[in-house]
Amino acid sequence: MTDHRERPPTGVVQMLSKEDPSVCGTFAGDFELKLNSTYEGEKLTLTISSKDAPPDGVFAPTLTKNQIQALWIIAEGSVYPYIDGLPVWRIAKLLNMRVSNVSRDVIKPFEKWGLICFVKRKSTREGTANPNQPEKAYYIKRTGLRDVFNILVPIFNKCHFNNMIWGDLPQEIPYDKYIAGIRFTVLALLQKKLNEYESNRQYYDDLVGKFPDHCEVRP
Repeated sequence: MTDHRERPPTGVVQMLSKEDPSVCGTFAGDFELKLNSTYEGEKLTLTISSKDAPPDGVFAPTLTKNQIQALWIIAEGSVYPYIDGLPVWRIAKLLNMRVSNVSRDVIKPFEKWGLICFVKRKSTREGTANPNQPEKAYYIKRTGLRDVFNILVPIFNKCHFNNMIWGDLPQEIPYDKYIAGIRFTVLALLQKKLNEYESNRQYYDDLVGKFPDHCEVRP
């Protein structure tokens, strides 16, 4: 058995100099970053660890730009208590896409990859011609939490980490920094839900195929 201490480095992290953002240092090896912020007045921690990545690489099919945006959106609807799932028409509106295209290019692939599920509920669309027709509200599937988290973390690191504001917020927040803050909160809440799920008996039942057919989004 190989000594754990003799393992080759498993991660690479790049950090910009606070004094000179044009200077970037690269560090190789196992690492764990604990990033702290607040949400609804409570401390929120996001832990990014090289040891959490799957040994065979992150499950990351080639996602389109719209699919990446949709995954963030559905994740928001799965972790923010005041959103509680997103129907296709709402996802389409946020992505500025046709409903049919979202169903074909987003929903169908995500379901195939086991990332999302849905529950049926009364329509929430204002002005709909069929108010009594139920809609499907989509969530991150509990058995897909780990995959979704592993997909979104590298995207956050690459696209949003360096836009985060640490410390007191300015009166006016640039859009890219505002989005970075939202992405951070979504990831931290998603990780909290993931940790709760993987420490729950339901996780072990799911591993042996004892999960129900319906979408259970609150482990």
